Amino acid sequence: MRIPSGSLDNIYSLFLDGLEFSVLGCLSFEERCCVVPRCLSMRCLAPTKLVELKGPGDAFPDYSAEIARRIRLNGQRLARAGVTFEHQTSDLLASDDQILDILARYGNGQARSLVLDITSMPKRYFCLLTKRLLLSPSFDNLVAVYTPAKTYTIHHLAEDPMTCDYLPGFASGLSPRADTLVLSVGYESLGMQSLLEICDVRRENVKIIMSSPSGVESVAREWRTLREIVSGDSSQLIARNLSVIPLHDVETVYKQLQTWHEDANGLSLAPFGPKTHTLAMVLFAVDNNCSLLYTQPKSYHPDYSAGNGNPWAYVLKWDGVTCFGRS
Repeated sequence: MRIPSGSLDNIYSLFLDGLEFSVLGCLSFEERCCVVPRCLSMRCLAPTKLVELKGPGDAFPDYSAEIARRIRLNGQRLARAGVTFEHQTSDLLASDDQILDILARYGNGQARSLVLDITSMPKRYFCLLTKRLLLSPSFDNLVAVYTPAKTYTIHHLAEDPMTCDYLPGFASGLSPRADTLVLSVGYESLGMQSLLEICDVRRENVKIIMSSPSGVESVAREWRTLREIVSGDSSQLIARNLSVIPLHDVETVYKQLQTWHEDANGLSLAPFGPKTHTLAMVLFAVDNNCSLLYTQPKSYHPDYSAGNGNPWAYVLKWDGVTCFGRS
């Protein structure tokens, strides 16, 4: 298992320079959704494709008007920066087939290399798209990119979670029944307590992955989430079942899952943490036929994030060989 990774500039110079590729991302209310399209617009030959997602009408709190305004502003920012992009709308709660329809636009004549910008793309979208792109013979090369935010709102990032369900395309780990649950923890609990009740696994079979974000407040925020999950009862936590892994280190998350998998009768994965850790869970789930469980929020705060750091890229597939197929 090898995932070449690094800054977007370095991965571009090593892998993408001179290659015909497309960019698929999300036109979001977050300013950082503009970073990758701006960086790559003059370098890729095929038009950038951006998906705008519409939240459900019954979401609470209802931020839809402000969300729509900020999406328009970001579209204008990209246009002023000279970024040419194709725009497509889709529902946040779209079905598997509706999500995969996005890839139907990549027909004959399109580049066989794709940069998937997961920065502002919800997990139910990029998890399924990543799986399909990894398995599709239509794409030889796949690079995922994530742009971290500089800061996040002090308010809830997301609210109004739905009941626990499998993420689209990942209801596979049902037989035999997995006896171990792995939680990736982030800033929001989003009904993870109900997930623990539904899975009904033994306390010693609950594994937890946390990131090591920069800043005292960011670290404290993740630990507050963990405290919420166990209702403040630290006796529910087992130190050997807790792994803290840097935000950008997708490969180490994968290897940790591999270690736990060797001692379990199958893993169920719950990606509530950062998208980079979710990306590792997707790769492991595709390679090992695991399920992904999530409680999808219906409402996102307009001030979800502010600013951006440097985009980080991961080579997930090259010359038709997936990263987990590479020794």
